[in-house]
Amino acid sequence: MNQRTEGKCLIFILICGLVLRLAFVFLVPIWQSADEYPHFYYIQYLAEHKSFPLAQPYFPSYECFQPPLYYFIGFAFYSALPSWDGDKEEMGKETLLERQFHPPSVSNPMATFLRMISVIFGMIVIYLTYLLNKTIFPDNPEMVLGATGFVAFLPTFISNTASISNDPLAILLSVTVVFYLINQKNWNLKHVFVSGLALGLAILTKYNLLALIPILFLVLYLDSPRKAWYRFPLTMIVTILVCSFWFIRNLKVYHSILLVTPGYPPHDFLWSRGLNEILHPIRNLFWSFWAATGRIYEIHFPPGYYILLFGSLSLLAMMGLIKFLVKSIKNRKLLNSYQKKALILLAAYSAFLVAGSLYYSFSYKMVTSWGKNLFPGISAIGLFFILGLSSLSSKYKKEMIFIFVSILVLSDLILLFLYLIPYYY
Repeated sequence: MNQRTEGKCLIFILICGLVLRLAFVFLVPIWQSADEYPHFYYIQYLAEHKSFPLAQPYFPSYECFQPPLYYFIGFAFYSALPSWDGDKEEMGKETLLERQFHPPSVSNPMATFLRMISVIFGMIVIYLTYLLNKTIFPDNPEMVLGATGFVAFLPTFISNTASISNDPLAILLSVTVVFYLINQKNWNLKHVFVSGLALGLAILTKYNLLALIPILFLVLYLDSPRKAWYRFPLTMIVTILVCSFWFIRNLKVYHSILLVTPGYPPHDFLWSRGLNEILHPIRNLFWSFWAATGRIYEIHFPPGYYILLFGSLSLLAMMGLIKFLVKSIKNRKLLNSYQKKALILLAAYSAFLVAGSLYYSFSYKMVTSWGKNLFPGISAIGLFFILGLSSLSSKYKKEMIFIFVSILVLSDLILLFLYLIPYYY
């Protein structure tokens, strides 16, 4: 594939990804995306009271423990256009969730505007995914475009980046930080400061980006094992300083630096659970990663769709990754040093996100295992998935990537027209 064709394919992917997200923005009724109104309420409260809301384990305050960066951005837009909030008089009322048949553009233009901000974040993530993968595999445009298509057309990710939430900004910052860390060479104090600042902003957006901390250490260690032992503490000092006002506030209000799920006491970990209780979060993490939408992800495919289609594709991708790993071990020249470093870091980050999500899920009785918790690593996950599929057969590599991306697009259309629209309209 020549560069011109690759550019046209990228533009096509970006346009299709944008159209699908706009469809979700304007077709999903107001407050019917996952936890959408609690996120909006946080912004409303900041604008109304000029102070942080108190986190409580019930509607609409159960998201108010979230770190504040996204809500500061929302507050800035909300304060500039307060008349666009059509639900200001009903602020905090649970009856808001009953209005299932009102598109946001009709009843609350501010909700539409904030959804569009999420779309912008999502589109930047798609493009950054392309750039990240292009730097790792510059001579493999099919795989790069396939991984970009994975991010552009994954159904749950489309829904997530077309709703009011801190997730799209967190994912954008995550991909940006990973891109910066992987491509950084010849570290100096400037790079240490920039990395610490970026990591601090990421943590001030969502706590699951704490998974970036071990990645930062790995990057520094791979660059220089000897210097990592003082560069890492210096970077963390900058990060802590950036987050210090929020940590101090949490200590004063909640007596905890990192407040998570306030009002829900932690549950005993694995040893007190039965097999079904262990399998449930894993199963939940899998199907909600692939295709789910709605206020509580109530709009989804039948179980067989996930098992037979996405389950089979996942197994094929894993088989391909094992084949690629064995091949790369036998042929040390298959990957250059930069590619090895990048893939190790991306694999580690994906593993930390999965482990962190499951640990969080196993620590509470309530269901907290959602696929969106893995989306900060979606660029890496997409790359490994396409790398696995393309490694199964060098002869039919292009065809397999095309078929997989087509399956995602078809799943988007089925979810939209056969499930979402009939459910609401």
